[in-house]
Amino acid sequence: MPVYLGETQMAPIADHGACTVCLETPLPEELLATGLCFTHYIAAVERTCAVIRRQVATHAVSPEYRHQLASYAVESAVVLSRAASNMRLSNGSKDAVLTTFLSLMGLLEDADRVGMYSLELKRVTPQVARGAAA
Repeated sequence: MPVYLGETQMAPIADHGACTVCLETPLPEELLATGLCFTHYIAAVERTCAVIRRQVATHAVSPEYRHQLASYAVESAVVLSRAASNMRLSNGSKDAVLTTFLSLMGLLEDADRVGMYSLELKRVTPQVARGAAA
């Protein structure tokens, strides 16, 4: 299932059961739909989070886009947790998983913060306009 967020997109389904990036690492069952091995999936999610956080920080974010961000973060976290729970991971891989979960949580918080800030601006603007007219 490709996920599209602006210009950012996850890799398509791998037809041959190997990672579409390195073309040799076998895919865990939980990551078949992404076409990425565990390592490349984590790297792709981290890159996507970084791009989206920059977009959120520099642009006004619509409610629809915030909904897309929330859906992406939740879906990515579910896929990551299922894949990680069915594998034996080194300490480094465990650290990478936890860091990626933190990135996804931070993405949700940033989107919520921008949404709340825009709501506050909408509430304050009419009051400021009335105060300036008086």
